[in-house]
Amino acid sequence: MNKHIVIVGIVAALLVLAGCSLSATSNSLTTDRAQLALDQWADGNGTLLVQGIQELPGQNAAKVDFNVEHYEWQEQYIGTKRYQGHGVAIFSHYTDGRWVLTNVSFTNDLLAKWTANITVE
Repeated sequence: MNKHIVIVGIVAALLVLAGCSLSATSNSLTTDRAQLALDQWADGNGTLLVQGIQELPGQNAAKVDFNVEHYEWQEQYIGTKRYQGHGVAIFSHYTDGRWVLTNVSFTNDLLAKWTANITVE
């Protein structure tokens, strides 16, 4: 009888640990998940390719570096602008576990800054 109780306890502990690791993994901001959010933001305009993710735990955020190729947009009073180079995206991490793409900017263009609200899937 005591052996059964010990085995049940061990199995329960393993299930709890497995659930914790699955939960941590599903709430992580991965390169693939960040890429999907940036692709959704770009909506087929140019190519944005994630290079890396730097988590900023004290800010409940992550900084994502990406490369930009052939992105175009309309700027008031200037007209069509084109960009190719480095970009940075900020993802906010909320207490319910969601990651949300909140800011996108292109490093070498002071006017190329946008706010966003795209939940990471």
